[in-house]
This record gives sequence, structure tokens and C-alpha cells, in this order.
Amino acid sequence: MTADLVRLVHDYMEANNERDHARRRAIIDRVFTEDGSYIDDALPEATVGRDALDKQMAYFHENFPEHIFTLVGIISVHHDMALFTWKWGAPGAAGSAASGTDAVLFENGRIKRVLGFLN
Repeated sequence: MTADLVRLVHDYMEANNERDHARRRAIIDRVFTEDGSYIDDALPEATVGRDALDKQMAYFHENFPEHIFTLVGIISVHHDMALFTWKWGAPGAAGSAASGTDAVLFENGRIKRVLGFLN
């Protein structure tokens, strides 16, 4: 089961970096529960539901086309939770535009909630 949850985190990161709408949406539909959500301290409220998650990811592609999310280090998993660190920025850049750590809660083999903590 741990390997399956690690794979979901990798798929989630892939969705964040996918610029093709149809492919991104297919990943979101496969990875998230119907009411899956994302929240971080830069957002006034949680992004809830697959449509809203897709729209949020598309926003980053439209406004920061050269930036990608990259996993940093290992993905820690126990029970129905995972924790991982990421960076966001232009590939090959000296530094990152942002970085953080996300906690993921799983439900029935899908992502239920992502809690983002920005550095």
C-alpha cells in the first residue's frame, strides 16, 4: 500500500506540471477524490473539488509558463498520510521561486486533502 500512496504523490506532482488540459484533468480525476481539496497559507480558503483543482493548476501554467514543481528528498508515508518537500521555479535556475512541504491525506486509495506549508 505504501508504494501505491507514493505513486499518488508522484501523480499529483505530474498533474501540477501538466500543461495539456485533457491530460491534467485525467490525472486529477484518477488521483483525487471527488471532493478532494488543497489549502495553503497563501489562499484565503481551500480549493475544493476536481474542477477547482484543475482551474488552480491551470492558473499557474498560464501565469508562470516556465515554472515547474519538483520533489525534493523522499516522500514519507504512514497509514493514510504522506509528507513531502517540493520546490517551484524555472528549470536550471540558481534558486527556486518558492518551496514548501505538503501533507497529504488519502481516502480509499485517492488523495482527499493536500495541506501546503510554504517556506
